[in-house]
Amino acid sequence: MIFVLTEDGELRRTLQSLACGKARVISKTPKSKDVEDGDKFTCNDDFKHKLFRIKINQIQMKETPADLKKRIESLIDRDYMERDKENPNQYNYVA
Repeated sequence: MIFVLTEDGELRRTLQSLACGKARVISKTPKSKDVEDGDKFTCNDDFKHKLFRIKINQIQMKETPADLKKRIESLIDRDYMERDKENPNQYNYVA
């Protein structure tokens, strides 16, 4: 199982719910309720339960306005986008 480190707090909460909740989808070493640096996680291949149906959603990235502005400026610099000449709050895709 591969985890991509996005935001430390969000990753820790997700790992804790999967390893320490009622349905232990992943196994954690050492066994404790808190997730610490250096803890090891493995897939719990033996997990089976009639009452639990597990759906694991992918973590969504949360871009900040500064991130979006930086990305838009990068696209403008590389001539993928341009500012609209009549409306400065609008951007046009350059084909």
